[in-house]
Amino acid sequence: MGKFIGDIILNNMKILVINSGSSSIKYRYFELPAEAPVCSGLLERIGSDRAVLHHSVFTDGTRDDFREEVAVADHEAGLRRVVERLTDPVKGVIKSAAEVA
Repeated sequence: MGKFIGDIILNNMKILVINSGSSSIKYRYFELPAEAPVCSGLLERIGSDRAVLHHSVFTDGTRDDFREEVAVADHEAGLRRVVERLTDPVKGVIKSAAEVA
C-alpha cells in the first residue's frame, strides 16, 4: 500500500514543483511514492540572449547533468523550454506534460 496524506494515496502520482523568480525558474519533478526527485533544474537569466538551463536527472544513485545556453525572452518562453527538456524523447523524464499533476 502507498503513502497517505489525509485520504489521498500517493502511489504513482507525478508532481512538478516550480519556483518562478524575477529572472529564473527552478523546478523539481517527483514520481511518488519515492521521496527523492527524478530530476531538478534551474533556468537563469530569463530575459537574456544568454539564459542558461541547468538540468539534472537522478537514476539509481547517479546524477546526469545537462547545461545549455539559450535565448529566453520571458518566463513564458522559459517555461516552454523547461517542458521541452522534461519531455525530450531521448533525455526527458516524462512522455507528455499531461502526465504531471
